[in-house]
Amino acid sequence: DLCVAAALAREMHPLTVQLSLDGRDLTAEFLLLEILNIRRAGPGVELAAHANPADGRFDVVSATSRQRNRLWRTLQARLKDQSKGHQLTTRRARHVRFVVAAPCNMRVDDSTVSLAAQTAIDITVRRDALEFLLPG
Repeated sequence: DLCVAAALAREMHPLTVQLSLDGRDLTAEFLLLEILNIRRAGPGVELAAHANPADGRFDVVSATSRQRNRLWRTLQARLKDQSKGHQLTTRRARHVRFVVAAPCNMRVDDSTVSLAAQTAIDITVRRDALEFLLPG
């Protein structure tokens, strides 16, 4: 899977996404946009080295069309099991809103969801929204 992703990074067409993180507009043409609360995505690729599922924020990892070479180098480093160096842009946010300009597929966990053009998605994480009770 990672080999395919690296190969596609050279050829894929970007998707225009109206992206807002905690109200800050970051609209761009994206090759990769991952909203994570863990370090790894897809085929076990570490994208957010400092992600903490308990910090109440998403790690939004992205690569724009201008960062195509950076994306390719990062995926190549991951193929060589190098987690250091070649990092992608990562921003943290409690609220993520995005609107896709064209129809596309979005991966949610292990499923794929088809989105129509102009579909708006709002995702919010609330700190301490999940509690676990463990046996003594």
